[in-house]
Amino acid sequence: MTMPSKIILSTLAVILFAGCTGFQKQPPVKQYFDLSVNLQTSPENRQNPAARRCQGESLLVKELFIAPAFDSHAFVYKVSANRFQTDFYNEFITYPARLITEQLSENLCRSPYFSSAGTQTRRSIRYRLSGKITQLYGDLESPDKPRAIIEIRLLLEKRKEGEFSPFLTKTYRLESPIPSGRPEQLAQGWKKGLEQIIRDFLTDYQALVK
Repeated sequence: MTMPSKIILSTLAVILFAGCTGFQKQPPVKQYFDLSVNLQTSPENRQNPAARRCQGESLLVKELFIAPAFDSHAFVYKVSANRFQTDFYNEFITYPARLITEQLSENLCRSPYFSSAGTQTRRSIRYRLSGKITQLYGDLESPDKPRAIIEIRLLLEKRKEGEFSPFLTKTYRLESPIPSGRPEQLAQGWKKGLEQIIRDFLTDYQALVK
C-alpha cells in the first residue's frame, strides 16, 4: 500500500471513530430573553385595584423608534471606548423596539393615570406617546463593573382643541450595575432600568397635572 493510501485510510478511520463515539462539537444553543415589567401598585391602590386601574385619560402609545446601532434582536455589548459587538447567541424574544413599546403601553395603561385608547377614534384620544430608544447595550468596558444601559427619549402629547401639542418631553437614562456580563443578568438589568424609567415618567406626569 502506498503512503498516500495509508494517509487517506487513517483519516477516514479517525472520522468514523469520532462519529461512532459521539466525539463531536455541539453547536452553541441560542437563548432568548423577555423584558417583562410589572409595576407594583401603591398601597392606596391595592385596596381596590380594579376600580382605580385603567380608569385614567385615554392614551395612544405609538411604536418606538430605535437607534440603528441597537436595531437588532441580538444583544449589543460595548467592549471598549469606541467598539461595540453583537452577541449572535443571546437575543431578545422579539424585536426590541416592539418589546419595549408593549411594556410601556401595558404598564402605563394599568396605572391609575391612563387607559388604553384601544379602538377609540382620534377625537376621543386625550394623550399620545411616542419616542426613540437611543441606547440599549451592555457596558462591559470595565470587566469588574458591568452595567446594563437603557436610554429612551419620550414625547407625550396632549390633545387640545382638536390638535396634539407637546406636554412632556424628556430623555430617561438608567445605568443598572449587574454582577457580571452574563446575558441573563444583563436582561435583568434592562428590565430594572425600564421599570424605573416608567416610574420616573409617571412621576413627571403627575407633577405636571397637579
